[in-house]
Amino acid sequence: MTLSILTGDTRIVNDTALESFALLPTVVAVVESGNFARAAQALGVNRAAISKRVMQIEASLGVALFERSSRKVALTAAGQVLLQRYRDASATLVAGIDEARTTMSAVKGKVVVSCGSSAAVHVVGPALYSFAAEHPDIHIDLVATQDEPHKVDADIELRVTDAPPLDRSVRMLGTVSWQLCASADYLARFGMPQSAEDLAAHRFVVPPGYDRPAVLEHRTTGHRVTVTPRCPLTSNIHEAIFELVQRGFGIGLLPSYLLFFQRTAQPLQAVLPDWLVSGRPSEALYAIHAPAKFLRASTRAVLDHISALAAGMPKSDGIVVKTGRPAA
Repeated sequence: MTLSILTGDTRIVNDTALESFALLPTVVAVVESGNFARAAQALGVNRAAISKRVMQIEASLGVALFERSSRKVALTAAGQVLLQRYRDASATLVAGIDEARTTMSAVKGKVVVSCGSSAAVHVVGPALYSFAAEHPDIHIDLVATQDEPHKVDADIELRVTDAPPLDRSVRMLGTVSWQLCASADYLARFGMPQSAEDLAAHRFVVPPGYDRPAVLEHRTTGHRVTVTPRCPLTSNIHEAIFELVQRGFGIGLLPSYLLFFQRTAQPLQAVLPDWLVSGRPSEALYAIHAPAKFLRASTRAVLDHISALAAGMPKSDGIVVKTGRPAA
């Protein structure tokens, strides 16, 4: 059996050589203590074990490492070369370990954050921009995703879902409520619906799947109404729905964070806030990341900032969409 070690050039190191490398601390102990007996005492073994290890190394390398006499044990020329190389390699390894630990603990470097496009534009982007401005040693790469966020190699993935992955660490940031809303211009032209039944006379722009009959339930009385919305257009891009609703195209179904963070002169208005809309999945917002013990300090700092942002958002805003599952 052999092991390939890539160090600029390709070397093939066999198992015997690797075993010899593992025994080299014995050589160091003999040199530093001056003889086999004191080396055995320092390593907590008997003298015979020290002799056996040294002979094993010499046999595998095919060279003598020590000149033995009745009075002292001295390194041969080959032993001196090997010992110096070993000490150089050990120092390099220790430096590499220190650098690796520094990389993990330093609040600097690149952090990739992925999320849906609407959240990236209205919520996460502005928040992370201000954070990055206060932490000049951190570079944040914000990547917008839509249908397959798991295919993005991100340090932090923000995902609205009711089934977070089981093979990664997750931090629940909160729940996302959903609202029926409309622009002031649309309501001025078509009127504000006063009951769930009134929705049948309106047109909608909603995510795919919500152009079918939907059940609405009054949050106080429990009265249920089935409404078949007129939907000339559907979109899985919340940003597009937001823009169309703002232009007066119709009543939209949007996540509450878009309404909470909207920066428009005429904010959208909630429609029928006392009614629950059934059937919308994915109302928990999660931050998905590597296990906590493997998080770089810079990634942890960004994650904590996002968590603080989520904590400051309203817990419920207008129409909450029921999923039939308990809140996580």
